[in-house]
Amino acid sequence: ETYYRTLQSDSAFFERIKPSIAGVVRDFHFESLQNEIGFISFGKAEANGLSTLFVKLAPDQIEEGMTAIRETYERLTEEPLEQIRFLDSYLNSRYKDSQKWQKMVNVSATIGVLIACIGLFGLTGIGMANQMKELSIRKVLGAGHRDITLALNRQSFVLIVISAIISVPLSYYLMESWLSSFAYHVSITPDLFAFSIGLLVMIILVTVTYHSVKVIHSNPANILRNE
Repeated sequence: ETYYRTLQSDSAFFERIKPSIAGVVRDFHFESLQNEIGFISFGKAEANGLSTLFVKLAPDQIEEGMTAIRETYERLTEEPLEQIRFLDSYLNSRYKDSQKWQKMVNVSATIGVLIACIGLFGLTGIGMANQMKELSIRKVLGAGHRDITLALNRQSFVLIVISAIISVPLSYYLMESWLSSFAYHVSITPDLFAFSIGLLVMIILVTVTYHSVKVIHSNPANILRNE
Protein backbone atom coordinates (compact mmCIF):
# COMPACT_ATOMS: atom_id res chain seq x y z
CA GLU A 1 0.00 0.00 0.00
CA THR A 2 2.80 2.41 0.88
CA TYR A 3 4.60 1.75 -2.38
CA TYR A 4 1.34 1.96 -4.34
CA ARG A 5 0.43 5.35 -2.85
CA THR A 6 3.92 6.64 -3.64
CA LEU A 7 3.61 5.50 -7.25
CA GLN A 8 0.26 7.25 -7.56
CA SER A 9 1.90 10.55 -6.66
CA ASP A 10 3.58 10.48 -10.10
CA SER A 11 0.56 10.15 -12.35
CA ALA A 12 2.47 9.85 -15.64
CA PHE A 13 4.76 7.09 -14.40
CA PHE A 14 1.88 5.37 -12.59
CA GLU A 15 -0.21 5.19 -15.79
CA ARG A 16 2.68 3.46 -17.60
CA ILE A 17 3.19 0.73 -14.99
CA LYS A 18 -0.42 0.36 -13.88
CA PRO A 19 -1.18 -2.51 -16.34
CA SER A 20 1.67 -4.55 -14.81
CA ILE A 21 0.26 -4.30 -11.27
CA ALA A 22 -1.67 -7.46 -10.45
CA GLY A 23 -2.75 -6.43 -6.95
CA VAL A 24 -1.92 -4.47 -3.83
CA VAL A 25 -0.98 -6.10 -0.54
CA ARG A 26 -2.03 -4.39 2.66
CA ASP A 27 0.84 -2.82 4.63
CA PHE A 28 2.59 -5.21 7.00
CA HIS A 29 5.76 -5.00 9.08
CA PHE A 30 8.67 -6.84 7.45
CA GLU A 31 11.29 -5.09 9.58
CA SER A 32 11.59 -4.01 13.21
CA LEU A 33 9.04 -1.54 14.55
CA GLN A 34 11.97 0.85 14.82
CA ASN A 35 11.56 1.36 11.07
CA GLU A 36 8.60 2.75 9.19
CA ILE A 37 6.88 0.49 6.68
CA GLY A 38 8.87 1.00 3.50
CA PHE A 39 8.53 0.07 -0.14
CA ILE A 40 8.28 -3.57 -1.11
CA SER A 41 7.11 -5.25 -4.29
CA PHE A 42 6.53 -8.88 -5.21
CA GLY A 43 7.11 -10.09 -8.73
CA LYS A 44 6.79 -13.31 -10.66
CA ALA A 45 10.00 -15.23 -11.22
CA GLU A 46 11.08 -18.08 -13.40
CA ALA A 47 11.46 -21.46 -11.78
CA ASN A 48 15.23 -21.33 -12.11
CA GLY A 49 15.42 -17.80 -10.77
CA LEU A 50 13.61 -18.04 -7.45
CA SER A 51 15.29 -16.33 -4.51
CA THR A 52 12.63 -15.78 -1.86
CA LEU A 53 9.13 -17.20 -1.92
CA PHE A 54 6.43 -16.15 0.56
CA VAL A 55 3.79 -18.76 1.30
CA LYS A 56 0.87 -18.43 3.70
CA LEU A 57 0.04 -21.66 5.53
CA ALA A 58 -3.06 -22.55 7.49
CA PRO A 59 -2.27 -22.78 11.24
CA ASP A 60 -3.48 -26.37 11.43
CA GLN A 61 -1.57 -27.51 8.33
CA ILE A 62 1.98 -26.30 8.96
CA GLU A 63 3.70 -29.68 8.55
CA GLU A 64 1.66 -30.65 5.49
CA GLY A 65 2.29 -27.25 3.93
CA MET A 66 6.06 -27.42 4.46
CA THR A 67 6.17 -30.89 2.94
CA ALA A 68 4.19 -29.70 -0.09
CA ILE A 69 6.50 -26.69 -0.53
CA ARG A 70 9.64 -28.86 -0.44
CA GLU A 71 8.21 -31.38 -2.92
CA THR A 72 6.98 -28.69 -5.32
CA TYR A 73 10.27 -26.78 -5.17
CA GLU A 74 12.32 -29.91 -5.86
CA ARG A 75 10.03 -30.87 -8.74
CA LEU A 76 10.37 -27.44 -10.37
CA THR A 77 14.07 -26.80 -9.78
CA GLU A 78 15.35 -30.36 -9.43
CA GLU A 79 17.30 -29.15 -6.40
CA PRO A 80 16.58 -29.52 -2.68
CA LEU A 81 15.13 -26.54 -0.82
CA GLU A 82 17.94 -25.13 1.29
CA GLN A 83 16.10 -23.02 3.84
CA ILE A 84 12.61 -22.43 5.21
CA ARG A 85 12.03 -19.62 7.66
CA PHE A 86 8.86 -18.44 9.35
CA LEU A 87 8.16 -14.74 9.00
CA ASP A 88 7.29 -14.33 12.68
CA SER A 89 10.65 -15.90 13.66
CA TYR A 90 12.44 -13.55 11.30
CA LEU A 91 10.62 -10.53 12.75
CA ASN A 92 11.36 -11.68 16.30
CA SER A 93 15.06 -11.78 15.44
CA ARG A 94 14.85 -8.03 14.75
CA TYR A 95 14.20 -7.49 18.46
CA LYS A 96 17.10 -9.47 19.94
CA ASP A 97 18.84 -6.37 21.25
CA SER A 98 15.63 -4.99 22.72
CA GLN A 99 14.86 -8.33 24.36
CA LYS A 100 18.33 -8.41 25.93
CA TRP A 101 17.81 -4.91 27.31
CA GLN A 102 14.40 -5.94 28.60
CA LYS A 103 15.90 -8.84 30.57
CA MET A 104 18.67 -6.63 31.95
CA VAL A 105 16.20 -3.93 32.99
CA ASN A 106 13.85 -6.48 34.59
CA VAL A 107 16.64 -8.08 36.61
CA SER A 108 18.13 -4.72 37.61
CA ALA A 109 14.73 -3.33 38.58
CA THR A 110 13.90 -6.41 40.66
CA ILE A 111 17.22 -6.26 42.51
CA GLY A 112 16.82 -2.50 42.97
CA VAL A 113 13.33 -2.88 44.43
CA LEU A 114 14.49 -5.61 46.83
CA ILE A 115 17.44 -3.49 48.00
CA ALA A 116 15.16 -0.47 48.37
CA CYS A 117 12.66 -2.49 50.44
CA ILE A 118 15.42 -3.79 52.71
CA GLY A 119 16.80 -0.27 53.09
CA LEU A 120 13.33 1.13 53.76
CA PHE A 121 12.71 -1.50 56.41
CA GLY A 122 16.01 -0.71 58.11
CA LEU A 123 15.64 3.07 57.90
CA THR A 124 12.11 2.90 59.26
CA GLY A 125 13.33 0.81 62.17
CA ILE A 126 16.19 3.23 62.90
CA GLY A 127 13.89 6.23 62.61
CA MET A 128 11.42 4.64 64.96
CA ALA A 129 14.13 3.86 67.49
CA ASN A 130 15.05 7.55 67.50
CA GLN A 131 11.41 8.51 67.96
CA MET A 132 10.61 6.09 70.77
CA LYS A 133 10.72 8.81 73.42
CA GLU A 134 8.46 11.10 71.38
CA LEU A 135 6.00 8.31 70.63
CA SER A 136 5.96 7.21 74.27
CA ILE A 137 5.13 10.75 75.39
CA ARG A 138 2.35 10.84 72.82
CA LYS A 139 0.93 7.61 74.26
CA VAL A 140 1.11 8.96 77.82
CA LEU A 141 -0.74 12.11 76.70
CA GLY A 142 -3.51 9.98 75.22
CA ALA A 143 -2.53 9.44 71.61
CA GLY A 144 -4.29 6.45 70.08
CA HIS A 145 -3.04 3.77 67.73
CA ARG A 146 -4.19 5.76 64.70
CA ASP A 147 -2.38 8.91 65.84
CA ILE A 148 0.89 7.02 66.31
CA THR A 149 0.61 5.32 62.93
CA LEU A 150 -0.06 8.66 61.22
CA ALA A 151 2.91 10.23 62.99
CA LEU A 152 5.17 7.44 61.76
CA ASN A 153 3.87 7.59 58.20
CA ARG A 154 4.03 11.38 57.86
CA GLN A 155 7.77 11.51 57.38
CA SER A 156 7.72 8.62 54.94
CA PHE A 157 5.06 10.28 52.80
CA VAL A 158 7.10 13.47 52.62
CA LEU A 159 9.99 11.41 51.25
CA ILE A 160 7.63 9.79 48.72
CA VAL A 161 6.54 13.19 47.44
CA ILE A 162 10.15 14.37 47.11
CA SER A 163 11.24 11.16 45.35
CA ALA A 164 8.24 11.34 42.97
CA ILE A 165 9.06 14.94 42.04
CA ILE A 166 12.60 13.85 41.14
CA SER A 167 11.99 10.44 39.59
CA VAL A 168 8.79 10.92 37.54
CA PRO A 169 10.15 13.60 35.14
CA LEU A 170 13.48 11.76 34.83
CA SER A 171 11.78 8.41 34.14
CA TYR A 172 9.43 10.01 31.62
CA TYR A 173 12.34 11.63 29.79
CA LEU A 174 14.38 8.39 29.64
CA MET A 175 11.46 6.24 28.49
CA GLU A 176 10.31 8.79 25.94
CA SER A 177 13.85 9.01 24.54
CA TRP A 178 14.03 5.23 24.19
CA LEU A 179 10.57 4.92 22.64
CA SER A 180 11.34 7.67 20.14
CA SER A 181 13.81 5.27 18.48
CA PHE A 182 10.80 3.25 17.29
CA ALA A 183 8.73 4.48 14.37
CA TYR A 184 5.74 2.73 15.96
CA HIS A 185 5.48 2.76 19.73
CA VAL A 186 3.07 3.04 22.62
CA SER A 187 2.49 6.27 24.49
CA ILE A 188 3.49 6.80 28.11
CA THR A 189 0.35 7.36 30.17
CA PRO A 190 0.04 8.85 33.68
CA ASP A 191 -1.49 5.63 35.05
CA LEU A 192 1.93 3.94 34.75
CA PHE A 193 3.46 6.42 37.20
CA ALA A 194 0.34 6.38 39.39
CA PHE A 195 0.61 2.60 39.70
CA SER A 196 4.32 2.81 40.59
CA ILE A 197 3.75 5.46 43.26
CA GLY A 198 0.73 3.56 44.59
CA LEU A 199 2.82 0.39 44.91
CA LEU A 200 5.51 2.35 46.76
CA VAL A 201 2.88 3.76 49.15
CA MET A 202 1.58 0.24 49.88
CA ILE A 203 5.09 -1.04 50.61
CA ILE A 204 5.74 1.86 53.00
CA LEU A 205 2.38 1.41 54.72
CA VAL A 206 3.08 -2.29 55.32
CA THR A 207 6.60 -1.55 56.57
CA VAL A 208 5.65 1.32 58.86
CA THR A 209 2.58 -0.50 60.17
CA TYR A 210 4.74 -3.49 61.07
CA HIS A 211 7.07 -1.28 63.11
CA SER A 212 4.23 0.75 64.61
CA VAL A 213 2.64 -2.40 66.05
CA LYS A 214 5.71 -2.86 68.25
CA VAL A 215 5.46 0.73 69.46
CA ILE A 216 1.74 0.48 70.12
CA HIS A 217 2.17 -2.62 72.29
CA SER A 218 5.22 -1.30 74.14
CA ASN A 219 5.05 0.09 77.68
CA PRO A 220 5.87 3.84 77.52
CA ALA A 221 6.84 3.83 81.19
CA ASN A 222 9.76 1.49 80.55
CA ILE A 223 11.02 3.61 77.65
CA LEU A 224 10.72 6.93 79.47
CA ARG A 225 12.39 5.50 82.57
CA ASN A 226 15.36 4.34 80.47
CA GLU A 227 15.53 7.78 78.84
